[in-house]
Amino acid sequence: MEPEPTTAALLEAITALTATVGSLQAQIISQGQQLIELKAICKETADLLGDKDQGAPQAQPGPSTGPVTPPTHSGGETHTPGTVRPGLKAPFRPSRGTGFDSEEDEEPRRPKKEPQGTPRRHLGSLTPFDAGSSVKRPKMDLPEPYKGDTRGRKATQWLDRMMLWVALHCDQFDKEEQMVVWILYHMTDKAADWALPIIGSIIKGEGNPPTTIQALTAKFKEAFADPNAKRAAARKIAVLSQTTTTSEYVTEFRNLMAELDWNEEAYIAQFTRGLHWKVKELLSTKDSVPDELEAIFAASIKIDNIRRKNEENRPKKAPAKSPTTVTTSTTTTQRVRLSEDPNYVTPEERDRCRASGLCVKCGQKGHGIKQCPNGWKATIKEVAKPLAPKLDVHVSDCEFVSLALDSNKKPLLFINLELHDFPTEHLRTLIDSGATLNFISPSIVEKYKIPKTQLENPRVVRMLDGTISQTGCIWHQVHLTVSANGHPHSIPFLVCPIGNTPAILGMTWLTQESPLIDWSQGTVTFPEQVQIASKEEADPNPLANLPDQYHEFAKVFGEEEFKVLPPHREYDIAIDLVPDAKLSPGPLYGMTDAESKALKQHIDKELATGKIRPSTSSTGAPVMFVKKADGSLRLVVDY
Repeated sequence: MEPEPTTAALLEAITALTATVGSLQAQIISQGQQLIELKAICKETADLLGDKDQGAPQAQPGPSTGPVTPPTHSGGETHTPGTVRPGLKAPFRPSRGTGFDSEEDEEPRRPKKEPQGTPRRHLGSLTPFDAGSSVKRPKMDLPEPYKGDTRGRKATQWLDRMMLWVALHCDQFDKEEQMVVWILYHMTDKAADWALPIIGSIIKGEGNPPTTIQALTAKFKEAFADPNAKRAAARKIAVLSQTTTTSEYVTEFRNLMAELDWNEEAYIAQFTRGLHWKVKELLSTKDSVPDELEAIFAASIKIDNIRRKNEENRPKKAPAKSPTTVTTSTTTTQRVRLSEDPNYVTPEERDRCRASGLCVKCGQKGHGIKQCPNGWKATIKEVAKPLAPKLDVHVSDCEFVSLALDSNKKPLLFINLELHDFPTEHLRTLIDSGATLNFISPSIVEKYKIPKTQLENPRVVRMLDGTISQTGCIWHQVHLTVSANGHPHSIPFLVCPIGNTPAILGMTWLTQESPLIDWSQGTVTFPEQVQIASKEEADPNPLANLPDQYHEFAKVFGEEEFKVLPPHREYDIAIDLVPDAKLSPGPLYGMTDAESKALKQHIDKELATGKIRPSTSSTGAPVMFVKKADGSLRLVVDY
């Protein structure tokens, strides 16, 4: 029989029980407080996501056990960290909260304290937050897995978002190698075929897999980035010019800079070339013109903003005394004042313009108020009018073309143009007497890589219904050497979207070539250009009018003598060449089509006579062209 406990033992047991109960109560209070905080976080997340399904189970209330586990994506093989497989170099155990946690052997964890003076783990310069800081970390959803079906910029943007996510959660990784595996783990489908072997090499310690973010970025871009991105960006930045605000121009310029590796001087030259002429002029008048790219960006944006603000505050012009009327073949356009203030537009008029797709400034279709090329001129009232035989007014900077081909019930006349540089390709071209100039689609220019030249004065293309083309001003034209029915042509085209028609030949071509068109048969023929050479009798004595002392030199000035080189003599002039000399290549200059043709004819002629021979040298003598009296070009070589 056990002895009864003494009073002292009972008091000691009661004291211990009381302490245990107090500890449990403290834990319950702590858990309740955590539950309240968790509910607040869940409510805030629900408010941010709206009706989107959360997709992950809610955490159970309890004491904090470390960082929150990032969401993982379903699919793939489940690995138990710490398990040594055959052939593995060492157990691979990422830290908690990286998506590789095991549910076994869980134990409460205490917050880790970094030793004083020891730098924290970081991801280069991408880590903007310190886990021990009191600053609240922004919430960021994990990007969707990369499937590998999109390449180029979209692929690199996905990698940038993943690296940003990893940078914000860097305290959940023990080392950078785990960050690399975490990013590779979130690749599926085609991308997984590339990523999984790299993960295996990292785990097994075999080969030379990327174990740093920098190495992973380089390898990822080799596999999924656009190999021609740099070349495409160079083409785009070469033709980029400011058409809106300077701020938007700078943004687009920066996007292209990200794909290139030019030096700062090249960027400055290209940026100023495409800058609006007004901004460029005001920038050049500054007392101290900046010589750094970022400073030029800032100065240009500031100048443009001030310029636009001054234009808005400029005193309004007095209204016109009488309205002007412009009559075309389809519409009558009458300009009238809205009110005493020529720039005033009533709210009703604004709503009407927006509903009809019209510009609030000028009342025309094809553009918005910010892209208006006409400015505050007046509203436009269009009144239908019977078809007139001619245009009453000729506008020098406005061209007309009709794109409503389906509305024309008569059969259309097309002609096949054979491209000189692409003999097997034929350009199905519409012959349209209603078009004032020749037009070509931008898709054709891009397809055949046809070089474009910028117009000194932009052209405005107006449709036959009176509306302006949606592209606004036309800035570029191309010159094509083509053949039609065996007849050669050199034709200029304005680059303008013209629907499904590849090209249009207008009145300029019809006037210049004067083709014979059989509209009933739909055929086009060209008049033969017959050159009749008058036969002259040869002069029996060409030296009759020359003094006798010059007769012995007549052969020197003959055409046949000029076609051959003079014979070698004992007093030939020798040009001693320095062996292994370093040549300084001169600058390259562009040539016009006429100059290129003259140079080719000169080279072919000199090769045929044997005066020159082919050379593979990287340097050569500069040439220039002098226009002769008959309009042809004389080539001059500067030795």
